[in-house]
Amino acid sequence: MKKLIYIALILGLLSCEEDDNDIVTDSIKPKKIIEITNETQDTSYYSYDGANPTLIESNNQLITFEYQSNKLSKRKIFRKGDDIPWLYQEYEYNSESKLIKESYYINENSTVEGWIDEPIDSYRLSAYYIYEYNGDKPNIEYYVNNYTNDTSSYTLIEYDSNNNITSKNQYTHSVGEYVKLRAHKYIYDNKNHYFKNVNYPAFGKIFSIVSNILIEEKTGYSISWDYQTGHSITDSTKTTYNYSYEYNEFDYPVRIEENNRTMIIEY
Repeated sequence: MKKLIYIALILGLLSCEEDDNDIVTDSIKPKKIIEITNETQDTSYYSYDGANPTLIESNNQLITFEYQSNKLSKRKIFRKGDDIPWLYQEYEYNSESKLIKESYYINENSTVEGWIDEPIDSYRLSAYYIYEYNGDKPNIEYYVNNYTNDTSSYTLIEYDSNNNITSKNQYTHSVGEYVKLRAHKYIYDNKNHYFKNVNYPAFGKIFSIVSNILIEEKTGYSISWDYQTGHSITDSTKTTYNYSYEYNEFDYPVRIEENNRTMIIEY
């Protein structure tokens, strides 16, 4: 009897240890990311409220996040030293708490390069994205230009069994028909993405938050019009990116190498 009790206690302790490890790995989030290229080095610092990011501060910009009912409602992007954002995004959800619309508002007196004269607190809707779902995951992303209010392009998204995005195919409207503009294909490792425990859609776009990309293939299509046949014709160029990783003991990346770019991640 004593031997059975002893074995039960050991198993119980091992079970608690595994649970504690699960809690630790499920709470890992990046606190600092250093991005190094041949010419520049940029350091970003991340702050959170639980799984929700609240602030990202880098060398040249500041990003803040606002929430309603634990869902991201607004994301603001400031240039360093400015009191008002040059761009902000608003997010809308359906009754199932799924993201269905993401709107981009740009400062009326702003350009990407810098302010024209002085910044003013006046914004216009520039463009927005609308998402359709197949089950729990968005499989179609529509881009709408606010000036024309037309769906000028859309993207079809596919996933693997681990919820990683395996392909994104973008189509654009050209002379009465939709033609392929870009294609992305991804191959992943079996480790943990460094944003895995950060609430979606914290960074505003759909991307893998499960595993890390090992190989990325980008194919761009140049489009022209064939006046004899009355159809668009395309030519393609493929570029392949290879990523390598160093991982910590919990299988989260601490260093990422891709061509001439290095990312160092601290948790």
